[in-house]
Amino acid sequence: MFDSETPMTILQRMVSDLDTGLISNEGSFIRDVLAPSALEIYRGYMGMRAMEPMFYIDETSGPYIDKAAAAFGLTRKPGTRATCTITMTGTAGVVIPAGTVFVTEDGLGFALDADAAMTGSEVTGSLTAAACGVRYNVAAGEITRPRSRVAGLSAFSNGPASGGTDDESDRALVARYYRYLQAPATSGNGYYYQLLALEVSGVGAARVVALWDGPGTVAVILADEDLQPADAQAVTDATAHVAAGAPIGAEVTVRAASACEIHVAATLTLTPGAETSAVQSEIEAAISDYLRELAAESFPAVLNANLDDLSQAGITVSYNRIAALILSCAGVRDYTALTLNGSTVSVVTDYDAVPVLEEVTLTWS
Repeated sequence: MFDSETPMTILQRMVSDLDTGLISNEGSFIRDVLAPSALEIYRGYMGMRAMEPMFYIDETSGPYIDKAAAAFGLTRKPGTRATCTITMTGTAGVVIPAGTVFVTEDGLGFALDADAAMTGSEVTGSLTAAACGVRYNVAAGEITRPRSRVAGLSAFSNGPASGGTDDESDRALVARYYRYLQAPATSGNGYYYQLLALEVSGVGAARVVALWDGPGTVAVILADEDLQPADAQAVTDATAHVAAGAPIGAEVTVRAASACEIHVAATLTLTPGAETSAVQSEIEAAISDYLRELAAESFPAVLNANLDDLSQAGITVSYNRIAALILSCAGVRDYTALTLNGSTVSVVTDYDAVPVLEEVTLTWS
């Protein structure tokens, strides 16, 4: 708004507005008197420019995102901690105390939730991550050692950890803020159920289908912040939260979106010097980004089973767009035999599904 303003342009306007006949060329007394005022006026303009993110909220607005959202009762969703099971073997009768910490090779810590007494030579317990975050959603067997020696413990193995989420990102909070403003939620309408669902950690998008199973029924279908099917913990938390806020008489079903697996196969001709591994990675990343953009644009809809044709409410994954993405990747000269889920046509998901890239199979000619 004030890009054209500089101390010099302001000073020139001030000098041109003088009506005294005094000498005002460079080095004159009047110019020296006006120059500090021009500089202060410039600083004032820059201060006003710095206030723009306070009033026009976007991802660059920093702390003003939270302040603007709070004015409408919206708060940043905190992250959650991952949990998993642990099976321990050792000396019969030994009690592994609550709080015992087990760690991954990367140093991620998980604490035992409760005392675990060996019955025989084995006991199963549960672990909770030391901090919030998706990085704690480790695979089975990735927790490899106790932080310190545990008497009587000879071996252990962990199940897959799940439920860990990061604090809501600026991007996600801004999107939720504008959805609140642009899609007014009143008690019982579809936007109201979306609002409730999006307040739950681990939920990044929600599709609402009214009358999906007859009068009084509402389906709330959840995706996570990566636009993948929401995990079991998010569904459990959202079910409780939506039930607490739902109008009396509504029969609400909260469930995770189903995954429409996308399999891509093609034979590629590469430019000289192109590395197949780099091309594979770039294509996978490009297609994953495309599927996420599709889901972000289309999945958060409010539908009515009596008014909308649910068979036409799926997300279309374009065969031609996949082809274009492949050709746009560095090192790809041409392709043949491109298939999308085994065919040469676009894929349309079910109304309650999100597209998930399952496999990219490439051969080289």
